[in-house]
Amino acid sequence: MLVSSEESYPALLHGLTAQMQELCRYLRQDLVSVVHGVGNKRGEVVRDPADPVQAAHRLGVELFTRRVSDYTVATERAGTVW
Repeated sequence: MLVSSEESYPALLHGLTAQMQELCRYLRQDLVSVVHGVGNKRGEVVRDPADPVQAAHRLGVELFTRRVSDYTVATERAGTVW
């Protein structure tokens, strides 16, 4: 998932990421990674110190080889919580 926003608050993506994770579980797909770029105007994301452009490039290179671990509805789990 690639996200660009003007907000740099770290928890900004929690709600969106949770929704995407649930959608991916429902569709039996893998959410491999989230890349967030911060910018308010055109061209600012490339100046984000976290280097989201490089992170997106790395994700593209590794997309089909990254290991994903996430439960699905069909994942076997213990019958007890504690």
